[in-house]
Amino acid sequence: MIEAPAPAPPPATPPSEPRSAEGKTAEAFFGSWRAGMRLPRAALAAEVVAGRLRGTVQPAPLVAEVTTREDEGRRFGAVWAREVATLEELEAMGALAGGEWTTVNLPDEHSLLWALDRAGETADRDLTSLADDPFIRGIVEGAASVRRELEGHFEG
Repeated sequence: MIEAPAPAPPPATPPSEPRSAEGKTAEAFFGSWRAGMRLPRAALAAEVVAGRLRGTVQPAPLVAEVTTREDEGRRFGAVWAREVATLEELEAMGALAGGEWTTVNLPDEHSLLWALDRAGETADRDLTSLADDPFIRGIVEGAASVRRELEGHFEG
C-alpha cells in the first residue's frame, strides 16, 4: 500500500500589520500623508516636530489681573526702595516686615512720605503716622523684599 504524501503545510503568513480604516498600514498612510503634504523625511527632525507640536497648544485665556491694594503697595514699596529710599530708610522698613505693628511714625523728611505725596496717596493719611492698612503693609513688604534681594551687597 502506497501512502500519499502528507499535504504540505500552508505557507507561513507574515504577521499582519495594523491597518488604518482605509486599509493602509501606518507607515503607508503616513508616507502618503507626507507626500501629500510635500514634507521631506528630513523635515521631520525633532526640532520641526517639537515646533509643530508647540504650535498646537492653545494659549491660556487672558485673565484680568486682580490687583489688590496690598499688591499695589508691594509694587510701590519695591519701586520706592530701588529708586528713592536711603539705606537707613530701607533698613527701617525691612525691620517692620513680618512683624506686628499698628502705625509707622516717620520724620517729615522721610522719602517715603515724599513719594506717597507725589503719587497722590496722602489725601486721607496723616503724613507722619502711617496706619497699618493693606496698601501700607504692601509697601513695607515690597521694600523688605528689595532689602532681602540686596542682602550681602552692603558689607565692607
